[in-house]
Amino acid sequence: MKKILLTCRILTLMLLLQMTTLATAQEGHIAFLKQFKKFVTKIEVAKSLSSEQLTAADSVYSCYDQLYSTRYKANMNNDEKKQFSEYKARYRKSRLSYKVDKLTNKIDSAGSQVGDKIQGKGSEIIGTIKGWLKENEKE
Repeated sequence: MKKILLTCRILTLMLLLQMTTLATAQEGHIAFLKQFKKFVTKIEVAKSLSSEQLTAADSVYSCYDQLYSTRYKANMNNDEKKQFSEYKARYRKSRLSYKVDKLTNKIDSAGSQVGDKIQGKGSEIIGTIKGWLKENEKE
């Protein structure tokens, strides 16, 4: 009788432990979504990030994406999956924004250099034309 009672207690304890683990896993995806949202928000509000910081952010993003696929996706409902996808899109948008800003700065810099050269050449051409006109006026 003691063995049966002990076995029942052990089985009950194991069942409670399993239920607690399952509940934690189900609640874990909610914490995961909150952490991912915090990460994406930090990237969005950052004024500027160095290339090293962007590389690190991409690594963190990859980890979140992998954890989502392997661990949390199965426990999420459709609304939570949609929310995760929205956060991914927000991250990609802000990441693309950094790339566009960097490219724009490079284009502006190159444009300024080209503009300076054209202006310098333009002045030379105008001076040459004025010189021709002055010579013709003398004759």
